[in-house]
Amino acid sequence: MLLDLLAVLVSIAVTGVNSDSSANYIYTYAGFGSGDSGAAGPANMAKLRSPVAFALDSSNSRLYFSDYYNNKVKYINTNTGYIYDFATGFKGPWGIALDNKNNLVYVADAENHVVKVINRTSGITSIFAGTLGVSGTTGDNGLVNASRLNYPNLMSLDSINNVLYIVDQGNNKIK
Repeated sequence: MLLDLLAVLVSIAVTGVNSDSSANYIYTYAGFGSGDSGAAGPANMAKLRSPVAFALDSSNSRLYFSDYYNNKVKYINTNTGYIYDFATGFKGPWGIALDNKNNLVYVADAENHVVKVINRTSGITSIFAGTLGVSGTTGDNGLVNASRLNYPNLMSLDSINNVLYIVDQGNNKIK
């Protein structure tokens, strides 16, 4: 139920609002039914399965988002309106945070109990925090690569201090 509610909220957010001096308009920016299609095609004609989080890069040219039930991270080129697959190999990708200084994308891989980091230049994906497929709460106040998470989902990056905040939902913590 929570996932459905969040999907609706993100769907509203992905729909977008455009304003001018005379009126406000709302339009669908991405999504046209349930499924997995539209790679390298118009975003408003793509089929998605529960987009749950998104982040816009610092140049406002790429809108990255997690497509939860398709187990993918995708992006929309905001200049062309086309959608692309960015990364696969997730089990319930949720939160997304961008480190624009280091050209990195952090993705909360909720059902794998890890946070992955993807280098936008090389495309290399690695585990940033947690142990793949193992939930737990050990490792607090220690190194991130020795930590355990339990259904991480939302994240935010403090770009000044380079601190990644993670909602560790299953452990009822913010790390």
